[in-house]
Amino acid sequence: MTLILIVAVIGVISTAQMGQTSIAIAIGIITAAFFSRIGA
Repeated sequence: MTLILIVAVIGVISTAQMGQTSIAIAIGIITAAFFSRIGA
């Protein structure tokens, strides 16, 4: 579970650094929704 969170954070950061801020925000929202669904 922690690994998924770490990978998601790295994905958001690397995507944002490439200038794709809207995609980074979308990944963050999807990840947040995923974790709230499992109740982690």
